[in-house]
Amino acid sequence: MNHSASALKSITLGTRHSPTTIIKVIGIGDCGKQAIEQLNRQNISGIEGCIFDPNEQTTSISYGRENNTNLALKLLAHDADLLIIAASSTDPIATQLAHITEKWGISMILVLEHPSNDVHHPLALQNHSCISAPTGEFLSVLIQTASSLAMAINVPGLINLDFADLQTLLAINGRVKVSTASAAGRSRALHACAQLVDDTLSKAQAVLIHVKSSSDLKLSELDEIMSYVASSTPDALLMISSTFDESMTDSLSITLIATGLPRANM
Repeated sequence: MNHSASALKSITLGTRHSPTTIIKVIGIGDCGKQAIEQLNRQNISGIEGCIFDPNEQTTSISYGRENNTNLALKLLAHDADLLIIAASSTDPIATQLAHITEKWGISMILVLEHPSNDVHHPLALQNHSCISAPTGEFLSVLIQTASSLAMAINVPGLINLDFADLQTLLAINGRVKVSTASAAGRSRALHACAQLVDDTLSKAQAVLIHVKSSSDLKLSELDEIMSYVASSTPDALLMISSTFDESMTDSLSITLIATGLPRANM
């Protein structure tokens, strides 16, 4: 089988701590390319970034009756455990890749950029975990999502998730909301939680709570965070992870990834 690599550009972002868990971010089209370049600058450990540019494909990509795009996407996705797709909400290539990952049983989350307040997605994408972000917020939302999922598995901390936990989280279809807040000093855990929890969270089916702090984090602080979030979403499945970053000194940040939310503008 001969194929051209011109449409498949792969960059390893940071250092992968767990070689058995392969997390890939595939950027599709112009906005996806920008996303991968931004992720590379962030130097996030444990993920691999791939750029798919359909405009650079050549006819040398062929296999049986499959079209060039399908084969190229399969080459990108085949060895991934978790796939994060970064694309425009109007890009049909995202739909093709979603079908491929679903067929192969790869855990996936879509992060889609939309140019306005219109967050309507193609019907083909409405059966997947999906984050919508307006153009001005797309890159920051993608970075929050990718870094939190990668760190929850790969970066040492007080509590780490295994990959089965993330599979459970992302198997829940529906809208996904990602939010992050930081606080420092006394009662930092509660102050950060107060910035994050709102009425939307009560409708989530599952929530990943990722806490990043220096190694002085106390178990009692994690308990405060779990209790605070649980009180706002009593029926949701809750997962918590904690990773260390000594540069944070006396501050901590909390990222909530809430899945299974009702879809807007269906």
